[in-house]
Parts: sequence; structure tokens; C-alpha cells
Amino acid sequence: IQANDPSALGESFLNVFYPLGDVVLIILAMLILFSANRGTFSAAWSWISFGFVVSAFADLIFAYLSLYDTYYPNGEATFMSVFGVDLPYTISYLFFMVGLVALAQMKSAPVSVNLPIFVLMLRISVSILVSWRVIPEGIIGVFS
Repeated sequence: IQANDPSALGESFLNVFYPLGDVVLIILAMLILFSANRGTFSAAWSWISFGFVVSAFADLIFAYLSLYDTYYPNGEATFMSVFGVDLPYTISYLFFMVGLVALAQMKSAPVSVNLPIFVLMLRISVSILVSWRVIPEGIIGVFS
């Protein structure tokens, strides 16, 4: 904080409070994750909570890598930028979608999340990563 430019007060504020918000999000999501163990909607909320946990951890890793300028240094992907930030962040959307699909299914009939929905969401996530050129195109054949 001391090294930041005083004219960039908004940036300094975000640099401090954004990671703190992620920690609060992790704590709240973990509370939901561990307390939602029974009931009709518990499986769906567990998926959604787990998505928030994965997303928050990816944000914290991004903040750490950005602090030391190691997130895509010189415009090149590193192991941590791909597998520590980009992949978990994208996969967190997969968990959100599985939870939301489970909630939608439970509204009409009490059906749990099934494997075909999970595979479909995984395939969508991999397709997104391939289109962003985060992972090579050859991996898409595994999910075809």
C-alpha cells in the first residue's frame, strides 16, 4: 500500500479489499457447503458453494501473481497462470451451472444432478479454454 501512487486511491482500495472480500466469500461459502448436508436443495447449493470457493481461490492466486508480475509475464502463459487461475476460474462456472441446473430440475421434479449434465458442462468449459488458447486443441478430442 505504501508503494502505491497516492493519486491511484481507487486502485489501492481495490488491491486491499478485493482479496479480503474473497476471504469473506470463502468463509461464507464454506459455511453453506458444510451446513447444506440435508434437505431437498442441499446438493444444488453444495455445487454452487463449491463454485464460489474455487472462484475465490483463483482470485486470490491471481492477486498474488499480479502482485509479483508473474501472471502472464511478457504476455506468455505460465503453469500458475493457466492451472492456478484460468482453469479453476473457468471450472468454477461449471460448478455454478451444475448447481443451477440442479435447482431448475428440483423445481419441476426432485431429480439430482446427473452425469450427462456434468459431462456437458465440462465439455463446454474445455471448449471455452480451447477457444481462449489456454489449452491445446488436441485435448478436445478427449471430450468428443
